[in-house]
Amino acid sequence: MIRVDALSASHHGHAVLHDINLGILPGQLTVLIGPNASGKSTLLRSLAGIHRPDKGRILFDGEDISRLTAKKLSEILAYAPQDNPQVFAYTVRELVGIGIAGNDNIRSAMRMMDLLPLEQRSLLTLSGGERQRTAIARVLAQTTRYCLLDEPTAHLDPYHQKSLFESLREIVKGSQKGILVALHDLPLAAAYADIVILLHQGKIIAQGPPFEAMTLENLRVVYQIDAEVHKGGDGKSKLSIF
Repeated sequence: MIRVDALSASHHGHAVLHDINLGILPGQLTVLIGPNASGKSTLLRSLAGIHRPDKGRILFDGEDISRLTAKKLSEILAYAPQDNPQVFAYTVRELVGIGIAGNDNIRSAMRMMDLLPLEQRSLLTLSGGERQRTAIARVLAQTTRYCLLDEPTAHLDPYHQKSLFESLREIVKGSQKGILVALHDLPLAAAYADIVILLHQGKIIAQGPPFEAMTLENLRVVYQIDAEVHKGGDGKSKLSIF
């Protein structure tokens, strides 16, 4: 598992994260929610080894991240940042397949992201949403134990947002990957997450299954809205805002 112990981090001299403790388990889809500037991206960047925390520990299957080489970390974890990568004149398939052995993983990831019809298209010709799906497919094609996705639905239409989370559910069940997603979409978090982590002003307010973490009281404090999670007829948790 990924374990975070008493982690604090700052950005440009401003304290962003305060005493964060959490665990990310293989075979679970964990969704990190919270308002803008609550520290979601800083936490993911810290887990990816890009941002150096001020204090605390990050352990990957018991190994301290500070002792891992960049190569070893890349074998354990794949990360898709919030911003689309710089666009080069690669085709979709070339970008998804960079550094990946085996055609099956590449095609499976492209199929999940509805990219097979676009596989020979240049990235320069794609829309923002299509480039976003390509970046996600590149992460999903990697044979790592953990995946971090920062706001992966930002440029996606509703159909591809739902399709992405259906695919993430398949992945955690089938491959036992541990996936952590930073997200603004509360209904998607309620419907698909195994575990929700609610972040507010750099602190974890709650973590647990959606109906435990996304309570009326917690959402009122964090988002200033009246909302609650309940079970829908299809068995998925649903968020009602009133």
